[in-house]
This record gives sequence, C-alpha cells and structure tokens, in this order.
Amino acid sequence: MKIISLNIWGGHLESALLAFISHYKYVDIFCLQEVYSNANKMITNEERYVCLSIFEKIQAQLPEHTGLFLPIVNEVYGIAMFVKKSVEIIATESLQIYHNPDYTSIGPNHDRYSNHT
Repeated sequence: MKIISLNIWGGHLESALLAFISHYKYVDIFCLQEVYSNANKMITNEERYVCLSIFEKIQAQLPEHTGLFLPIVNEVYGIAMFVKKSVEIIATESLQIYHNPDYTSIGPNHDRYSNHT
C-alpha cells in the first residue's frame, strides 16, 4: 500500500500541487492538511494566494479515489483524505486533539483533529 501525507498549505502552490497529485494518482491514500473546500474567504490575514476550492480540484484529479473532508474551521478549512476506491473503507472517525475556546475564526490557533479511516 502506498500512502502520501502532505501539508498542502491551502493550495498556495496550486499548479505544482495538482501536477504532483496527477503524477502520483496511483497512490492508494492521500492524507492532506490545510485543505479548503468551497470556501468564500481565507482563515488567515496573510497576503498570499490560497485555492478556496482545492479539495474539489484534487478530487477532479483523482476520479479513482473517494474524497473525505473533515472541516475544522467554519466548515470550509480542514484536513482531507483521498482513498482509492479499491480500498474498502470500513469506518471513519475523528478525534479532537486540541481545543481553543477563544478562537475567532482567523489565524492558525484553531482546534486540531486527527482523522481515522
């Protein structure tokens, strides 16, 4: 089984990331951090490009994979897994490993989760 785990930095390097995903599309499981899905704004005030629909763009690159998205912030930013359809998914769950009750929806000090499939 082949697994790639990658922090995709919100799709900041979108073209290079999508080329990488396409090149390694034979991999069984991709575990990705800092993923946006159908977002209308960033969760950071940094002046940098992010792709607010990178989950959907990666899913388009991986038609032989099932995409799983776990939102952490505002239902649009979190972690994702893409599992090859030939791999049976028996169950999925998430575990909160850090909670910040004072988080204001902007910046890096948000809750942290681990996703298990």
